[in-house]
Amino acid sequence: MRKNKSAFAVYLIILAVFAIFLGFPVLRLFQQALTTDRGFDPSQFIEVMGSPQLRQAFMGSVAISLKTSILATALGFIIAYALNFTRLFKGYKRFVELVVTIPMLSPTIVYGFAMIYTFGRQGILTRFLGFQLFDIYSTTGLLIGFLIYTVPISFMLLNNSMKYIDAQFFTVSELMGDNGIKKFWNTIMIPMLTSIGLSMVQTFFLSFTDFGLPASIAANRPLVSGLLFTQMIGAVPDFTRGAVVAIAMLLPAIATASLMLWLRRYDVKYDKISAPLLKPHPVREWAFLVATLIPAAFIILTFASVFVVPFVESYPFNLGFTWRHFINALNNREMVSIYQNSLWLSVLTGIFGLILSFTAALVVRRSSLGEKWTNVIEAMSQVTNAIPGMVLGVSFLFAFTGTTLQNSLAILVICNVIYFFPTPFAMASQTLEKLSGHFEKTAALLGDNYLQTLVRVIIPNCKKTFAEIFGYLFIHSMVTISALIFLVGVRTATITTRISALQNFNRFDEIFVLALLLLATNLIAKLLLGFLSKPRAMKVKEAPVKAEATGRLMKLPMKERKYS
Repeated sequence: MRKNKSAFAVYLIILAVFAIFLGFPVLRLFQQALTTDRGFDPSQFIEVMGSPQLRQAFMGSVAISLKTSILATALGFIIAYALNFTRLFKGYKRFVELVVTIPMLSPTIVYGFAMIYTFGRQGILTRFLGFQLFDIYSTTGLLIGFLIYTVPISFMLLNNSMKYIDAQFFTVSELMGDNGIKKFWNTIMIPMLTSIGLSMVQTFFLSFTDFGLPASIAANRPLVSGLLFTQMIGAVPDFTRGAVVAIAMLLPAIATASLMLWLRRYDVKYDKISAPLLKPHPVREWAFLVATLIPAAFIILTFASVFVVPFVESYPFNLGFTWRHFINALNNREMVSIYQNSLWLSVLTGIFGLILSFTAALVVRRSSLGEKWTNVIEAMSQVTNAIPGMVLGVSFLFAFTGTTLQNSLAILVICNVIYFFPTPFAMASQTLEKLSGHFEKTAALLGDNYLQTLVRVIIPNCKKTFAEIFGYLFIHSMVTISALIFLVGVRTATITTRISALQNFNRFDEIFVLALLLLATNLIAKLLLGFLSKPRAMKVKEAPVKAEATGRLMKLPMKERKYS
């Protein structure tokens, strides 16, 4: 009974957090869009929704996002297939997986600048080749930028699903005498259809709502994210029109999130019984070697400028090596303060996000509250997943302007915790579902209360998940910009928002120093957390056991040892 009361109290606290920091800001957004100085007046809402400017930006975002979702899913599928169903060298597979996931450690706004300095008219590769491969500021350039952003997400989703395709499918297909195409369809495509659909929806959502890439290379191309930024922080801000644009941005996001939820209902989980036996096939291996090497090389070339520009005097005019840009950055108190802000923001987001997500998962998965109560938290997670970062940032701006939270580090942390909540909550929920449901009953029989069970049993079995959740929150907080761009103040600027500001002054040397610092920080954090999350083998000392027959001391091997 006491456990139920405690769980319900925690449940109410979680609801209060989301009511204050999600429900209230979204209501303020709609209030701002539907009211004027005269009170409730939907006329401007209707006018902006039907304006050619918004319609053009909306259709432009939909078109580029659809192209991105199709191509990103295709590329992600090819790379995942090559890593799971070809006989390519294991070392090469690890190399491709590492390279493909590198873009996730940098903000999208950096992708655009890196592309300019690699593929632009004076770019590193352009100067080497003697001609420009494509126009950076064209639809092609923006599409390539979005692919660099979304292919890693598509690959991770599809790769995770392919690892658990049941190997018996291949045996059955062989016995049925299927030809190559039919065998591929029955053994790979059918089990992967749901994951492919999820990948297309997820990459569409990410492209539609991204602000970083359009801010760096979209130029005057009309996109919804750029229009929202212009309305809110342009030469002549118009908060009412900005609120309407934010709602327009919210509608397709809700549609895609709902579609993802529907698709997940058909997601089938397979237990990996054994790896499929792959026969040597030189043509297949060479084809997938080329197919994976091209995107990997493209990513390396794109980010090469991040490692070149900060170390030359003035690219492309003076290519002499120098440490001057780094020394200036380290001696600049403002730069150091901005870096510290980003670190504090990411660490605090990791801590409080971990507490909120794990506590919510405990209430949903390990409490005796009924489904009618716990489904509310599940629903809040789904709603949060449907809100783009820019929309949440604008909502926070309307809700907390004039309060003590305005321009504070606290509001940035709270915004990030709410924005990133769905994935850590899902990670914690999956881990808690796998733990035996008898832990609490056994502990109760031994006289432990629930808190003791939590500290002694549940938390120790979730340490790896804790590291993964903290790492996810830390890295994403370091690279996010879409929500924070509307909330930072002079004293709370982060690396990503500073990069956006430096763009207006063409101070690309400083931009790449910050980008490299950000990439190094995330890489170190990823490696460190990966090391800490590795399971440690327990060393058990072999106790001498007295042999009954001979009276001699002997050591039983581990496999024969029994414990009472």
